[in-house]
Amino acid sequence: MSSTPFYRDLLSTVSNVFDAYSSVLFLKNIGPIYSLVSYFSLGDNINLHSKVNYGQGIVGWIIKNKKSLVINDFSRENRTLCYYLKGEEQRIKSFMGVPLQKGRGVLCVDSKKTYTFTEKDLKILYNFAKLVDSFLDEYSKVQETEYVVDYYNAFQTICSLKDKFPKWDEYLLQLLNILSTYTGFFYCLFVSRNERGTGYYLERCNKKIEGMEGLEGKRFHINDGVIGWVFKNHKSIILSQERDRCVSSLFGKNYMGKEFHTIVCLPLIVNLKTRGVFVFLDKRKKNISKGLSDFFCLLSNHMSLFLENLYLKDKLRKKKREVKN
Repeated sequence: MSSTPFYRDLLSTVSNVFDAYSSVLFLKNIGPIYSLVSYFSLGDNINLHSKVNYGQGIVGWIIKNKKSLVINDFSRENRTLCYYLKGEEQRIKSFMGVPLQKGRGVLCVDSKKTYTFTEKDLKILYNFAKLVDSFLDEYSKVQETEYVVDYYNAFQTICSLKDKFPKWDEYLLQLLNILSTYTGFFYCLFVSRNERGTGYYLERCNKKIEGMEGLEGKRFHINDGVIGWVFKNHKSIILSQERDRCVSSLFGKNYMGKEFHTIVCLPLIVNLKTRGVFVFLDKRKKNISKGLSDFFCLLSNHMSLFLENLYLKDKLRKKKREVKN
């Protein structure tokens, strides 16, 4: 989330309350990375592109341990702040930081004076952090409402695709591109089962998967990988992990390929059999909100009916040919 007037005004107030040299706010970005989204400083040496990894420096320590921190003689600490340009950090003598809720980020203040911050100051900073959390909660609600509208628009677009693209290959590619756009997943795949139910194959993907080239059209045994499990058990899989990457054996041990932080597999069930599976992959840890979860359910039901209609039409064509012969 980028800086907003709310953040800038809040950090200005924080700096005034504590007579601080700088106040900074880090928020979660991608995976274990946290980015500087706003600041207020009496100097011009803040690194506007500051990023910290989980556990890196003082800010990363607060994130990892979910604990506040007060340092009143910074010169004795062999640590780094990670948000100043080179040289400026040496002038900082005191520091105070508190974590936001749910691992969202860190609110920090510092000073060029020693022994500036007290335990009472820490409690006050906690209250400022609660304001940031409240703002993020409200922002999340608004964003979720906007996403629900986007998902509805996506579904409407999907329903109209079959008239615009009557050929299955063209339809499928358009569908996967739409799903990638609206869900935000980098990769969207469609996997089909063979008629006998002994195997499956990657029929189409919205783009080539880095490290797993040459998979399109290749046959896999029904017992192979996570996707094989979905075909056999007719159940969806949703894996979304923060630091540890999800299993990458989608197609079995021989095709480990790229690892992902988020994996979603949706079975398409026709006549009590899983005929196809939608697979959504992303290297980022993605939040599977209720809105997105509902959209996945709607998509699965709609496409199951769509495949059933195709299956019945194909069966009818075969019977007509048999009658003519």
